[in-house]
Amino acid sequence: MNNNSDPTEYDIRQEGSGWTVYNTKTGKPVRLNDAAQVGLSREVATEILRMLREFQPGRDVSQEG
Repeated sequence: MNNNSDPTEYDIRQEGSGWTVYNTKTGKPVRLNDAAQVGLSREVATEILRMLREFQPGRDVSQEG
């Protein structure tokens, strides 16, 4: 991850009938390819979370705007 992030910066939560991958510092959904990661199956949300924790994504822009 970038210098200001750690593996616990991201998590998943159930919202309505789906799951959201979110930034634990801001509470906002993670955006990948400009798409908010909301309304996902638990399996997909868990896989995205695993990848975020394993790889080093670019700057988190969910805190902007």
